[in-house]
Amino acid sequence: MDSRSLDLNDILNINLLKEIQNTLSKVTKFTYSAIDFKGNSINDCYNMCKFCKRMINTPKGRILCHAAIVNAAMQASSSQKPYIFICHAGLLEVVFPIIVNDNYVGAITFGKVRTKNDKLKRTENLNCNFKSWVKDPDFLKDFWDTPYIDYDKVEAVISLINIILNESVMKSKLNLM
Repeated sequence: MDSRSLDLNDILNINLLKEIQNTLSKVTKFTYSAIDFKGNSINDCYNMCKFCKRMINTPKGRILCHAAIVNAAMQASSSQKPYIFICHAGLLEVVFPIIVNDNYVGAITFGKVRTKNDKLKRTENLNCNFKSWVKDPDFLKDFWDTPYIDYDKVEAVISLINIILNESVMKSKLNLM
């Protein structure tokens, strides 16, 4: 089968992925989801923080959050490595590309936590300036209630997801032969 015609259901056991994401979200406090090569979510978002729920329920927030993930997915796809960044609201996000035979077929995203690493890239201007949330006490409370995770833990989870994805992709390649 040509890898250009594959979708994530061909590569990953989606039920197992859901179980892994749900379990990891409980252990790590990260939010997890999976997207296809077009940037569309293919499963539920696990462990989304109240701040992000509030943000995506605003028209501008929904646009910014989706645009940031799509942009990060393009970056991850072209580099074929995880793309790690700080979103417009100041939370860490990681987009881990799923590559089969040099073709990008989707990504695992995780994060939506506060962390400290001055070397991380911030989401650049996405033609939408949305900073009015910082004046809203409910938004601010939810932001500061968002889990803080040390960056070394982020790196450990990246390593774990790399192992899981490599095994899944190798297994799917064997099944496609």
